[in-house]
Order: sequence, then structure tokens, then C-alpha cells
Amino acid sequence: MPIKRDNVNRTAIMIYIFILFTYGFWINFTGISIVIDIASLIVFACWIIGGSKRIAIDNTGVVYPLIFLFCVGVVLIAVVKSYSPRMSALGARDYFEFILIGIMAAHLLYEEEDYERILTFIERIGICICVFGLIQYVFNAVLPDNLLHVRSGVISYVYGLGALKYRINCLYENSIVCAGVIVFVFSVEFGRLLVYGKSAARLASLVIVVAACWLTYSRTAFIGLLLVACIEYLFVSKSNRGKRAVLIAIALLALLFVALNFMSDSYMIRRLLGEGDATVVSNTVHSSTRTVAIEKIKENWLLGVGMGTQGYDSSGSTIRYIRDGAWYTFALELGLPLTLVYALVLTLSIKKFIYDLKNNSSPFVTWITLACFSSTAYFFVAGFTGSAYNAKECFGLMWIITAMQYNANIVGGGYSHY
Repeated sequence: MPIKRDNVNRTAIMIYIFILFTYGFWINFTGISIVIDIASLIVFACWIIGGSKRIAIDNTGVVYPLIFLFCVGVVLIAVVKSYSPRMSALGARDYFEFILIGIMAAHLLYEEEDYERILTFIERIGICICVFGLIQYVFNAVLPDNLLHVRSGVISYVYGLGALKYRINCLYENSIVCAGVIVFVFSVEFGRLLVYGKSAARLASLVIVVAACWLTYSRTAFIGLLLVACIEYLFVSKSNRGKRAVLIAIALLALLFVALNFMSDSYMIRRLLGEGDATVVSNTVHSSTRTVAIEKIKENWLLGVGMGTQGYDSSGSTIRYIRDGAWYTFALELGLPLTLVYALVLTLSIKKFIYDLKNNSSPFVTWITLACFSSTAYFFVAGFTGSAYNAKECFGLMWIITAMQYNANIVGGGYSHY
């Protein structure tokens, strides 16, 4: 029986997504650091063979032309403003790889069923990652190092109630990246709950996701969960079923908040309130680095300080000015003009998401658009305070689902003219 091309394409995309979610496991247990690049080449090969003629320019307005302009700008800056050839090449590769592979992957899917399978796969692997994070927290005292942190990272602790508390990282670079991935998973899971109604499995999954997010001790991410929930609820509130689902989810969230507080976990609440010595020190350090970054952006506003110098893979850079704040990183690496082009891409995408939510009747399109809209809004805002959007896992996952949404109206019923 011949193998269908659709099955091959879908499998290639699932492999790419699986590797993005489990990149730290591959680093720790195989030592293969280019595994994402290998998966990207597989998706690229599938696109060359069968998807290169399906780019739906009409469905995205000026978004694709702006992405093309952005990519051209990345190449020019990598050549003209090169701090080191290796860093410039790696930095440019990251921007190209995750944006373009996301777009290629979306155009390998021909049926609504394919899109739904991909989203369901993201849900399931995301829940598995969150469960692993809970295992990390409960058994951190006995787990081996290769299950507690990725090789290039460190074990993260915070001070709470006079004792060290382990921050889960799910084998991502750090707990902040982990929290960003969890917020992304929450946007997909919560959107499905709103669109298709509640079930015991979905409610249990939400509790697992929220608990895992809590145990990263990331203030930005926990507030991000509330932002995502509010945005998604806003666009489905006309549905009574959606209202009931949201009320149940918020009630579970409140119960979990109270339960964790009474289980000697009030440190998170003090972090949310900005209290405690460790939190004050963290705020001070982040504020000082952002001040330095802003001064360097003013000095190098046109072309930045050098491609690839501010990211997670640039530990050898002597001009890495900031570690927390994706938009500062973009401005330092790309310069302000190109950063504004990228911000415009996200802004127009959000405009398209809002239009699609108001003008389509397909539950599937509503689901994927809710997830895209809420998670994009979160990373857009959180990019001023957190570094999760810099990481390859978050950046890659966001562009997979965003590009899928660009094309979702074609398979879900009609083009989007916004």
C-alpha cells in the first residue's frame, strides 16, 4: 500500500514539534545539539517536494511581504554589522529557521483534520512536559542531574520561607523558558475547552498546566495565564457554554492558588506582590540591565550591536547587555527599524486574529485563532519583561501555530479578507 504524502508531511511536522518540546532531553541523552536543524531540513525537504506552490498570499494581506522584508533585513544586518561571523550566522539562522519553517509546515497541511491532529498533538506533548515538571518538583532531591537541568543550564532555586525551593524547568534552558512554553500550552488547551466544551480530561489537564506554571515561580508567566484566559473568554463570552467553562476554570485556578498558599508555598504570592529579599534583588538587577540595554540601543539604533550577540547561544559574547526582555534583545541585535518591522508583523497578525474570531463560524478556526491570539498577545507584552520569546522552543512553537492560523481559513472554510 503506497504511503500518502499527507501522512508523510504531517509526520514530519509532528517530529519537528516533538523535538522543539523535548530539545533539552535530546541534549542531555544524545548530545546532539543540531537535532532541531535536522528536523527543520526534513520539513524543508517535504515542502520542496510538495508544498512550495501553496503559499496563500491572499490569506495574509501584507504579512508575508513584511516577513520577506524582515528576512532580507536580517541578512543585510548579519553581513554589515557582524560582531563575529559565527554569532552572526547563528543569529540569522535562528530568525530564518523558525519563521520560514513554520510557514512551510503550515502549507504542507491540506485538510482541516491535519490541523486538528497537529493541535491535539501539541496539547498531548505539552501536558506530558507539564507532568514531567511536576515530577521534577516532587522528586528533585533524588533525581539525577540529567533530569533536573539541561547541560548548558543550571539548577534553579528560589528562597522561600527560609529554605531553598526548586524551580521546575522541564529541561529547558531555564525556568523562564519553561514557563513560556507552559503558557503556550495553556492557550491551546484553554481555547479547546471554550470552543468544544468541558470534559473531565480537559479540566484535569488545565489543573496540571496551571500547577506546572506555578512551580516555575515566574510572575510574568502566571499573570500571562490570566491574560490568556481573559482574552480567550472575551471572544467566546456570547456562548453560555463558554461562560460556564470559564467560570469552572477560574474556580479551579482560585482553588489551586489558595491550596498552594496554604501548602507552605506563599513565596509565589510574595513574588507576585514584589516582596522578599530575593525578589527585590531580582527586580533591581533586571532594572539595571534594561537601563544599560536602552542606552546601547540609543547608541546603535540603526543596525544594533551585532547579530546573535544577545541570545541564549551567545554566552561567549562580551557585549551581551541583557538577558531578560525579548524586545530589548531584538532591538540590540536587529536595530530599531527592523525590530519595528517585526512588531508590525505581530500587530497585523493580531488584527487578523480578531477579524477571524468575529467573522468565521468554524469551531476549528476559532480554536486555533484563540490560541494564536492569546499566546501572541502574551509574548508581545511579556517580551518587555521576560526572555522566554528569545528561546528557540517558544519562538519555534509560536511560528508553527501562527503560520497554521494564516492558512486555517483555507481549510476551515473561506479566505480571510481583513
